[in-house]
This record gives sequence, C-alpha cells and structure tokens, in this order.
Amino acid sequence: MAARPATIAATRPRRRDARRETTRADATRRRDDAPRPRCPCCGLENAKTRHLSLCAPDALRGDAFAARERDILRASVVRRHGERSRAHEIMAWRFGWARGARGATTRASEVARRVGRVDAESVARTIRREVEATPMGLACETEDVEALEILHEDEEMTCVNKRAGTASTPESRVADSSAASLVVARWRRRLVDAHDGALASNVVLGASLVPYVAHRLDLETSGALVVCKNAKAAARAQGAFERREVEKTYLALCRCDEFDVSGGGASSGTIDLALAKRDDGARFFVETSSADGKPASTEWTIVARNRRHALVRCRPKTGRTHQIRVHLAAIGLPIVGDAAYGCLDADVVDRHALHAWTLRFPAKDFAGVPRIVAPVPDDFRRACERVGVDFDFDAVGGGE
Repeated sequence: MAARPATIAATRPRRRDARRETTRADATRRRDDAPRPRCPCCGLENAKTRHLSLCAPDALRGDAFAARERDILRASVVRRHGERSRAHEIMAWRFGWARGARGATTRASEVARRVGRVDAESVARTIRREVEATPMGLACETEDVEALEILHEDEEMTCVNKRAGTASTPESRVADSSAASLVVARWRRRLVDAHDGALASNVVLGASLVPYVAHRLDLETSGALVVCKNAKAAARAQGAFERREVEKTYLALCRCDEFDVSGGGASSGTIDLALAKRDDGARFFVETSSADGKPASTEWTIVARNRRHALVRCRPKTGRTHQIRVHLAAIGLPIVGDAAYGCLDADVVDRHALHAWTLRFPAKDFAGVPRIVAPVPDDFRRACERVGVDFDFDAVGGGE
C-alpha cells in the first residue's frame, strides 16, 4: 500500500452527512429568524452571556442555580453593606431571600416597586455591581482546592493540571466549579494565611482577585492550564499564545481502523485543514471547510501503536476550537471517547482521551517560566492499558 502523504491537503474530498452540508447563508438565516435573548432582569435585548452572568446569573442556569449560590451572594452583600442597606434589600427581593418573598423576583421593575424610592435602572445597576463584587471560589470545597496540582507558579501566573470534566472558566459569575474558581480560591486562602486568619471573619477577601485564563481547554480535556493573576500578565501570556510563540504538546489515544499504521502508512506529518464552526440549531460542531474556514495546522506523530489503536503526539500550530479533535478525525485517527468527532468507546474511557501534556513559553519574554509538563492522569493511562498501547509516559520527559 502506498504511503499516505505527510501533509493533508485542505482540498481533500470528505464525505459529510446532510446536516454538515449547511451553508453559511442557511446558518445566518436561522440566526436572524431565531428569537433574540432578552435579559429577564433589565429587559435588554440580545443580551450577551457576560451581561446575563452579572445581571441575571440564575437565568443562565435556571433550576440549576443552587441555594448555595444564592447564599454566596447574600453573604457577600451582608459583609459589604450589612442587612439594613438598600443594596441588601434590592438583592433580597431579586434573589428571593427577603422576608415574605415567595421566590426570586425576576424583573428589575418589580423589585423597584417592592423596594420603593428607587427606579428599575438603579436596581439593575446595583445587582450587576453586587454580583461582580462577589468573590469567586467562595463555595469551593476545601478538598478540591487542596487537590489542585500546581505545575508552576510565580508572581504573574499559576499553571495547574486541569482535571477532565472540570470547566476552564465558570458558567456564570457566581458558579464555583471551574478550574479558574479553584485557583482563585487557593489564592484567597493563601492571602488569609498570610494575615494569620485575622481578616477572615469580617472581610470578604479577594473581591479584586479575578482569574485571567490565558487559554482554554475543552471540558473533557485534561492537562496544563495557565491562569494569570492580573490583566497585564494575562495580556502578555495571551499575546504569546495568539502569536503562536507558545509550544504546546498534546497526547491523544486514537482509533486507527481507517488509517493503516502497519502497512506502510505515514507515522507523522502535518495537517493543514481550515476549520469552520457550525450551529445547526441542535448542536455545535466544527468541520473542515476550505470555503469559509480559518487556517489551522497541526503537527502529529504516532509514538506507540497496535493494530486498532495509536497514541498520537500533537503539536498544534494554531489554536482553533476543537482543532486536534477534528484534524485527527479527518485523517482517519478519531480520538477514543470523542462522541462528537470520533468513536464513543465507553468501555475504554468515559471522556475523549486528549491530554494537554506540555507548555513551553518563549524564553526571551518568559525567562523565569520553565518548560511545564502536566503528568498524564490515571484514566488516560488505564485507557492505554485496556487497548494494549504500551508507552512509558514518565521516562520520556514530556515528549522530549
């Protein structure tokens, strides 16, 4: 069998189902016909997620907005203003902890009527201010914070080994389950320790502690995640990622039924396939598209294999959404456990087997930052063992 070319051309024909043949015009028409989201609090049309996360965080999650998160808001307002303040009265009616309230009062105009001597605009402004001032990470469990695996930390950034299933950033301003919230909770607890706990009883420490995530990992992807401590540091780190100066290495466990790795097929190469985001109304996905896609490039190398599975090391040169997952599926190496683009092997692993293994920042601008290696998690190692792919993750020093 002839060897596959090392570089996959962007014009390579691909079989797509009818759903993925949606044109840009069709997608635009559906978006225009769809009802515009309206903020239930202030009534703003076409409200963005950022606005809703401050003005109506419970609207983003609906019934999932837990009582614990309401308590977080209440504790923050009480500590900032006291229980007799106007801010506390507004927040109490808005989120349903006021005496006699039968639940949350959604609209700002209704809150203004109940409070009296205040207009709806002032109510909405107060709610946004108080939600934004509520420190992130207050409800993080102590064991989760202590279990954070710190890969590197200095005055500007903290790099952690994100667990699979943990979001990089919070769903809303009050949610506390993300990796960023865990990191800022750790910063706050260290600040309390520095003051011997003296400020913990009367001050909500860290209202100004905002995590700046320099890049993102998919929900099911594990590995190295950089969280910066201030806007200036974030601008430097994000700029390095955008200029493609940060060398990133990923590990992916793939199926290779449609890719011949034993009969002369290429074991390394570069995938140059433009990627385009799609939303057909039922799901979000990314597909290869030379017509309206953005350029994307991924270097790949098979480092271990057997007849049905291969462990692939990837170095993305661009940072597109779902890039590695879509690129590997396009050349016949779908990632194990990836229900969207690969193969759902629930008996092997319960998430897509992709791990952000290493990060190397440019030495000229980040002289104090060493090469960062995120140890491969146990579920990824077990998945490799189950399919018979043998690789010593610890002996190779993170891909070098």
